[in-house]
Amino acid sequence: MSDLRHVKLPLTLFNAKAATGVSGAIPVEYYRHLMVTIAGNATADLTVKCQGSLGITVANDAAPTFSSAKSVANMWDYVAMYDYQDGSLVAGDTGVAFAAAADVRNFLINVDGLKWLSLEVSTYTAGEVTVILMAADNK
Repeated sequence: MSDLRHVKLPLTLFNAKAATGVSGAIPVEYYRHLMVTIAGNATADLTVKCQGSLGITVANDAAPTFSSAKSVANMWDYVAMYDYQDGSLVAGDTGVAFAAAADVRNFLINVDGLKWLSLEVSTYTAGEVTVILMAADNK
């Protein structure tokens, strides 16, 4: 049985990442709230997206391979996030775009019913991004 409580939090998913790619799969089923801080440097020209899986059809409770295409055998999809600054919804397929300007953004991730989570850096052109995750379960 997976349990994020053994993972030291806050958890750095990307530290000055300067390429496309995905974080490792993180078990999140025991957490009610996931918050993430995404910080891009002054030249960051990239997009950060959140990926999630219900884990209901993956053999042996294994995480999907988030770096591979989603399919019947590898079930995951992009997940929405909510911007703490103004409460707006960031669609999962769209993600958070940085356009060559330093910025720090805070988001609540919609993890209702999810078993696995990962973050992805996509459409990378330049710069670096750091992503840090926090979790809470109301206890």
